[in-house]
Amino acid sequence: MSQVAERWAEADPQAVIDWATDLPDNAQAGAFEEADEEWTEKDPVAASEYLAQMPDSSAKNAAIEGFATELSREDGESAVTWAQTINDAALRDQTLSRLVRDWFRQDQEAVAAWLLTSEPTGEVVKSIVEPDRGRGRRGRNWGRSR
Repeated sequence: MSQVAERWAEADPQAVIDWATDLPDNAQAGAFEEADEEWTEKDPVAASEYLAQMPDSSAKNAAIEGFATELSREDGESAVTWAQTINDAALRDQTLSRLVRDWFRQDQEAVAAWLLTSEPTGEVVKSIVEPDRGRGRRGRNWGRSR
């Protein structure tokens, strides 16, 4: 499914998203990821407008995750703002943890300001303080014993 979505998304990412909404949940995520990556690169405004009008669903959550992930490469703050709109709490926290950590690497002052005005979960805050936690990599110790 992902390969079909990837090739098709190069030509028409919106059509892939429309098609993927009818797929089983386990196949939607891969299709949305491929479509959102292409669409966000080509026309992030159109992609965001489409996402904003989608009805709340697991499909929309998956689409927002893919969109925010791609957007984070250029605009960490907007990516985090979009990720906060994911309705599924577990997916939202997982996505926010990853995006806030990446944004922190780009702009520590902006993340510090965001933390003061937001109410992130403990997991999101830990993702900044302990960036290698759970990633299977050896890196800085960050105050933990090995």
